[in-house]
Amino acid sequence: MRHKETKQDINMDNFYSRLRKIRKTLGYTQDEFARHLKVSKPTFVRYESGNRKPDAHFLSILISKFDVNINWLLIGDGEMFLKESSSAPEPIITINLNDKELCQLIDLLQIPQIRRSVMAEFEKLKVIYKLLVEEHYNKAKKNESKKAGEDQSYGI
Repeated sequence: MRHKETKQDINMDNFYSRLRKIRKTLGYTQDEFARHLKVSKPTFVRYESGNRKPDAHFLSILISKFDVNINWLLIGDGEMFLKESSSAPEPIITINLNDKELCQLIDLLQIPQIRRSVMAEFEKLKVIYKLLVEEHYNKAKKNESKKAGEDQSYGI
């Protein structure tokens, strides 16, 4: 069964031009941007020109350090950079499953560093939730005690 190509399929030529656009939008030279992303200038030039596909480590640094919207980087959908207050769900990315190299690149994007950061955020939320639940039950107990005290004072 062939995958039907859609507007959201990744076009690698556009991927490389979007990588260049990120650098230019941030106002960096290729050399400066390469240093920020912990790669050599020749390596970055090859990434930006499409002569080499970036590895997962490079992409994780790019995405996390500059808050790049991965959907924009891969398929051009949405804004270039993430907005902290954005609550809109990210669109689902579809790829051409016949493109083996592209599938490998997508697999590389499922990097442990992102998974760890999500788990860390989840752990923070669990702590906040626990505190909110305890606060709710403590208020409920105080209200019950207060009501029981009022009932006793009225002889009920």
